[in-house]
Amino acid sequence: MDSSNGSRLRKNHPLCDALGMHKPYDLSGLQTYDLVSRPSKVFHDDLGRPVSATASVSDWLSGLPHQLAANDLRRVCDHVCRAKEQGRTIGAAVGGHVIKTGCAPYLIDWIKRGVLKAVALNGAAAIHDFELALAGKTSKMSAANYRPGNSVWPERRRTPLPSPLALVQKRISAWAGLWANTWKAWAAPMPNPA
Repeated sequence: MDSSNGSRLRKNHPLCDALGMHKPYDLSGLQTYDLVSRPSKVFHDDLGRPVSATASVSDWLSGLPHQLAANDLRRVCDHVCRAKEQGRTIGAAVGGHVIKTGCAPYLIDWIKRGVLKAVALNGAAAIHDFELALAGKTSKMSAANYRPGNSVWPERRRTPLPSPLALVQKRISAWAGLWANTWKAWAAPMPNPA
């Protein structure tokens, strides 16, 4: 008997014994159908297509497959562009991975360009943002930090946390004052729709 790498298996090899124990599958009840008439999810026209190195972002987006997250990404881009053109307020709800994977500069750029007017962070995003501002790094090495008797955030026993005001001041300077305008907008009284 030949193995997958082309060598010959000995007759007393355990794999030969295991293969010999199984009966061939009974295919008598198997029903087939025509591939052309079968309902399918992916069609040739849905496949992605490579773009040149000098392609625009719009060309790159158009070249992505017409499937799953690529469709979602195009839809979000269309909604954001339309909302910006119509002068609507655009906000982003951000989870930890957005910050810890290095995408905060994009958020800052979108704020500077007037695309984003509000940003909401979950707890993980706030922690990663805080760690980047305080220490210039984030995303702990989990295996090294999770030892018996070690807390989730080991530094909390040794380092007192700064006051909330100090955190706000640190972040405002770190984000070049952009957050100050966002906080002012959130704190401003809402106009009366009457």
